This record gives sequence, C-alpha cells and structure tokens, in this order.
Amino acid sequence: MREVLAAKRQILGAIGDLNQDAAVGLLRDLVAELDPPTITSCSGLTSAWCQVHGNCKCRDPETALNDPDCPLHAPGSDHAERNTGS
Repeated sequence: MREVLAAKRQILGAIGDLNQDAAVGLLRDLVAELDPPTITSCSGLTSAWCQVHGNCKCRDPETALNDPDCPLHAPGSDHAERNTGS
C-alpha cells in the first residue's frame, strides 16, 4: 500500500509540472496501460476497416473482396469467422 501511495504522489507531482494537454495525455496513457481495451470482435465481412485486422487491401474493393494479400478478405483470413463467432 505504501508503494501505491508513493507512486500516486509521484504522478501528481509530475502532472503538476505539465500543461493541461500533456497531463491529460499522460493520464490517458496510464489508463490504457493499466486497463487495455479488449478487442475480440471484427467488423462486417464487406468492411473496409476492422479494429482487429486493419485496412482492406483488396486491389478493387468495389467489385472483388478476395485479394490474397488483404488481411480482411483473403481466403485464409479469420476476419469473417471472428465476426460471426464461429
């Protein structure tokens, strides 16, 4: 418990020396490190972006969603499986 209080004092001291934007950024970074977001589901099969797999890299996404280099739509991608929960 003593270590936690000492850490809190150090954080508050550091925040006091920062401008408001820097202090907010520091606190957001700390929260993200202590409680990272859990991403478990993907966006839809025809999406252009997925929070798990990233951007669609199909050469012509308007007509074909099956480019072998696309992290979302390649035949071996688990993007659609993660979306449906199968």
